[in-house]
Amino acid sequence: AIVLMYLGALVRSAVHSERTFREGSRLRNEATAMAEQLRQVHALSMDATQQLSFRASHDSLTGLLNREGFTEAATLHIAAPGGGQHGLLLLDLDGFKAVNDAFGHKVGDRVLQDVARWLQRETADMQAVLGRWGGDEFAVLYSLQDERQAPTAIAQALIRSISFATAHYGGHLGVSIGISVSGEAEIADMISFADEAVYEAKRTGRNRYQVFDK
Repeated sequence: AIVLMYLGALVRSAVHSERTFREGSRLRNEATAMAEQLRQVHALSMDATQQLSFRASHDSLTGLLNREGFTEAATLHIAAPGGGQHGLLLLDLDGFKAVNDAFGHKVGDRVLQDVARWLQRETADMQAVLGRWGGDEFAVLYSLQDERQAPTAIAQALIRSISFATAHYGGHLGVSIGISVSGEAEIADMISFADEAVYEAKRTGRNRYQVFDK
């Protein structure tokens, strides 16, 4: 009888241990699955946050920085260690309204996308901050490092090459460029100066550049 009782106790203990082990395994598996789900949710949340941040600072049509994004990035660029002078080019397309009127707004949007890609290609080696300032206006800010990157030389090159950016639409665009150069002015002031200069460039003939000087 004692042996049978002892064996019964062993069997009961073994069954209990087995149940405990299975329950522990189930809980561990559930915890692992829950941790994986939390990791996925966190990754999706981070991705959504990055997308929202990108959309808040970038132009949805061209992918360039929008006005707010450009202002923030340009301010950081100017404040970066190293100092020196910075050149700001404000580009205003000449003839864009005629493209819209002749081909429609869908083609006009594609033209703006082409111009954005052209501007990225033309400034690829300048480490420049690029933005769509609004409408058919684009902004370029970069640090002046050597004479080959003089703002007037860059502006001349852009004026010469703009016609190739959208030639396949049957119309040729020009561009008027206002230039502001400073080593200490805030970006808002540089934009204001360049805006005055681009207005003068348009007033005096278009498809040319004007430097905001003393």
